[in-house]
Amino acid sequence: MKKTKIALNILIISIVFFSYVPVWAQGRGIVEKKREKIENLKIHYITDQLELNTMEAQDFVPLYKEYMEKRNKAQKEYRIRYAMWNNNIDVLTDEQCVELADSRIAQIQKTLDIQKEYHARFKKMLSPLQLVKLYEAEKTFQKLLLKRIRENRHPEK
Repeated sequence: MKKTKIALNILIISIVFFSYVPVWAQGRGIVEKKREKIENLKIHYITDQLELNTMEAQDFVPLYKEYMEKRNKAQKEYRIRYAMWNNNIDVLTDEQCVELADSRIAQIQKTLDIQKEYHARFKKMLSPLQLVKLYEAEKTFQKLLLKRIRENRHPEK
């Protein structure tokens, strides 16, 4: 338990440090490095929550990185498509609206397919308890990250 609290404190301090400077003021390379550091913190947090030993972590981490990469790619593809129309959403034709809505559903399905594929692969590698802890750790990490981002944007709150 103490190890978890220490890891959580390191995570929180790191998130605060890495998200302190506004992203819009940074160059593209710096943003990518920041994203990579956050992803590494996430992986460290998750492996700690799963209580993986070194051997287990060596098998899990590459698979989890592959999973995150595929999931992020699917989401990025949709964001790019949506961004093309987002500024002009009120002037879209009905056909364009249908295409945009359909692409959203396709993106959700693609993400779900990736999650199902890796769920099956994680089941072969992790115990049932670790599998549940994986999903809880992802959710908790996301909440912590969003909380820190909000706090950094509005430090007076």
